[in-house]
Amino acid sequence: HSHHHSHNLHSVWDTTIIQHAISKFYQGSFESFQQSIEQDVVSKTLQTFSSSECMDGRNKDCVSTWAQESWNYALHSAYAHVDGTEISTGDSLSDDYLEGRLEVVKKCLGMGGIRLARVLELALGTAEGKEEELSIMVEDKKEEELSLKKMSALRGALS
Repeated sequence: HSHHHSHNLHSVWDTTIIQHAISKFYQGSFESFQQSIEQDVVSKTLQTFSSSECMDGRNKDCVSTWAQESWNYALHSAYAHVDGTEISTGDSLSDDYLEGRLEVVKKCLGMGGIRLARVLELALGTAEGKEEELSIMVEDKKEEELSLKKMSALRGALS
């Protein structure tokens, strides 16, 4: 087994797992990796998609659900070695660790693509009810900007 070092576990999940998989399982082809996500995740998700699934990035409940999914992946997959022991700074990560987390990475990439496509459809007006949804999005953005200004002012007052 080769061992993989990283200064940052985040970069392992963003880059190392993907590069390892492309090299070992997809003959160095990013396109083959992408096709496997489309076949293994996207097409299956769209086939079994139910209207109860939360796909609206403007809906705080949906975003909270997505964040909870990510939190669960982190707790159950990211921070422990294959044997269950906690990963510490400077630890080497085995091929088994990288390969055992590949399906989680593929699922996250596939679902992220599906969700981004939905957000873009709504933002660009290609989804049903586009005018009403777009105006709601603009109002939410104004509220968000106002909230950010308040937070910035509060930070300035506290420092």
